[in-house]
Amino acid sequence: MIANKTRDNTNSKMILLAGAGFSYDLGYRKLKDQLINMMKTEGFISYLMNKVGQIGSIEMLINRLNKYKEIDNWIRWDDPILRDAYDVRLEMRGGDFHHALTSCYETLVKNYGPKDSNIAYQNKFRARAEILQKIAKANKPSNVLDIYTTNYDCAFQYMASEKDQPKLTFLTHISNEKVKNKDGEFKAGKWYDPMENYLDTDIRAYLPNVYIHRLHGCIAWYNKKEKGRVVSAHEKDGAGGTTPFVFEGDRDYFLYNLCIKLIGSEYLSAKEVSSSAFNEFYDQLTRIDTLLVWGYSFRDVEVLRQINHALLARKKPFRIYYISEIVSAGLVQKNIDEIKNNIDETLKNTPTSLSPDFIPIRLNWNKDLGYDALAREIEERNRNRYKN
Repeated sequence: MIANKTRDNTNSKMILLAGAGFSYDLGYRKLKDQLINMMKTEGFISYLMNKVGQIGSIEMLINRLNKYKEIDNWIRWDDPILRDAYDVRLEMRGGDFHHALTSCYETLVKNYGPKDSNIAYQNKFRARAEILQKIAKANKPSNVLDIYTTNYDCAFQYMASEKDQPKLTFLTHISNEKVKNKDGEFKAGKWYDPMENYLDTDIRAYLPNVYIHRLHGCIAWYNKKEKGRVVSAHEKDGAGGTTPFVFEGDRDYFLYNLCIKLIGSEYLSAKEVSSSAFNEFYDQLTRIDTLLVWGYSFRDVEVLRQINHALLARKKPFRIYYISEIVSAGLVQKNIDEIKNNIDETLKNTPTSLSPDFIPIRLNWNKDLGYDALAREIEERNRNRYKN
């Protein structure tokens, strides 16, 4: 695969949609767990996190933090406050409010970004890379796998950077600054191999290619602004490593300009990062035979609308199969009911009708059967795409 090149995805028959459950057993904690830990801290951080603790998604959480950050900026730097509310400004500039906000951002980046605990999960990362390789190989005739993810973590960067896993070629829209010797800018239609300088190119030419499409951005991405306007997105160096990000001179700039999807934000489709990923997602939904879903709860209205719209527009629908690691029969049925309810509840207030073909089917697999059995199940489904 040649890096920095556009590609034709018209012969890809299967794509993967990965949600939070994909990353959970790789050591990335759920948002609820992170909030609980934040609430255990002292002082204003605890108060702040308890106030936003009812928020159910990281997008809404960071959107709230951004609003607090704007208030903090007004108090610290706004001319009327500097002139007429000196006592208030002096009290707020004592540091508690600003420190609390920054600590909240740092905690999220710490838990979703690069971390030394990845080493403890190394075997699981390798096993995950192996199953992705098998899924890509089963995706005939393309021998590639497009992964669309709503996750913000750096799991894919770590898998791509693992030098001991010569099984896949990961490609992304954002090049690694130091490896590629470029500025890391997002370029729609361009794909970069972040590890092409490390592994033998002849070997990599025969590996399945995995394209990572980030629907909601990444905790390691930040917006670059010029004159207050977002002009591009970049990835912080080291996103695929095991060393947590070090915040020095660019601390607040990076934290307050995270390039992730924010509900109610003017940066919902920050430049082409989110909008291109969604465009690519819909384009492939109009062509594929199979949408494979792993660890996704079917609650994101934007993603569900794309899937539903594509189903309504097609003469022959694609199949939707989802991977669940649940073993207990009772919990399996509960999970099936929850997915159906999530789809109904999420789309009921949108200006569209629900496609009768929007019926996710659970693969006949659970975690006790192992990944080899999962690969065989997926291959069997692919061979019988249009059979009942």
